[in-house]
Amino acid sequence: MGNKIPFNLKHNFVVYEITDEKDNVFKNEDLPLLEWAKENNFSYTALNKIRKNRTDIRHPYNKWKLKKLYLKRKHFQKDDSYLYILFNLYKPGEYIFGEYKFNYEPFYIGSGTYTRIFDYNKDNMINKSEFSEKYNLIRLLYEKFNLEDFTYILKISKNKLEIDQLEKDLIKLIGRKVENSGPLLNILDGDILSINNEIAKKYNNSRNTPEFIEYLSTMVKEKQWSGKKGDVRRKEHSKKFKEINPSRKHYFLRCKDGNFCIFGSLRQWCKDNNYSLNILRTYENTGIIVKKFEKDNSFLLPQKAKLLGADFFSFTQKEFEELDSSKKEELFKEFNIKELDVN
Repeated sequence: MGNKIPFNLKHNFVVYEITDEKDNVFKNEDLPLLEWAKENNFSYTALNKIRKNRTDIRHPYNKWKLKKLYLKRKHFQKDDSYLYILFNLYKPGEYIFGEYKFNYEPFYIGSGTYTRIFDYNKDNMINKSEFSEKYNLIRLLYEKFNLEDFTYILKISKNKLEIDQLEKDLIKLIGRKVENSGPLLNILDGDILSINNEIAKKYNNSRNTPEFIEYLSTMVKEKQWSGKKGDVRRKEHSKKFKEINPSRKHYFLRCKDGNFCIFGSLRQWCKDNNYSLNILRTYENTGIIVKKFEKDNSFLLPQKAKLLGADFFSFTQKEFEELDSSKKEELFKEFNIKELDVN
């Protein structure tokens, strides 16, 4: 059956003092809160709710109490490289890949140095503007779990090349979803790393030079967004972004040069058509654009002058969907559009 790999990140978890309804005191000294709760028949959902909202206060429903003591972490050295695995805790089971056996389905294999793994902290994930399947799943996991619950450090080494090779081998062994060969959401197969090692030699074997970082960024983008798979991924990404972002706007401009319905980036549209973004932003949904006073010099430049007397207004996607049907038809007719770009 092979070696059983524990799924939790034992290198990094918070130790709590847990007091039950009978005033018995416990500590999760050796396990993250999730694993400890399972082994001791505590409700992790309730404990997590207390941890988030009522630290050091007794919970009114179950009379338990949590007190945060300290962060138990195996500190990574700056020259350490490591391989990490992210697990989907919503899919428990027995997952066997060669010599590895997991309690939950792995969905991402990655490598990093020093504090790279902590880039997946909750605040970063919530504020991140990327809506890929990987990041959406991480956000979903944070609704019930913590980083230490779904992350495991498989190997730590001073040898970066050793970690790179292990990452490549493990991705190949488990398989990637993009190739219908496994559950991993990795876009790259690991081959790019061997290329990068050759490139890195040109920059004194450093992976932190601006030239190397720029090269790596270009390589990843080309691999992600090129060809037929790139077209499909681009459409899926755009659709997910629009679905998840109900505040996305559709702009309408009436001016002497004609009526325009603007989808997507207003900034890019202004750049392509030589219109003033600043003027449009200032007068958005304020009515007809007029001079504030007689000697107002704001409209001297041609790109600004043609906006005098214009009417610039917008709707968020949600606002547009809630519009009266007659108002929608009026806009469609006036701006000569067949349908609004919401897909």
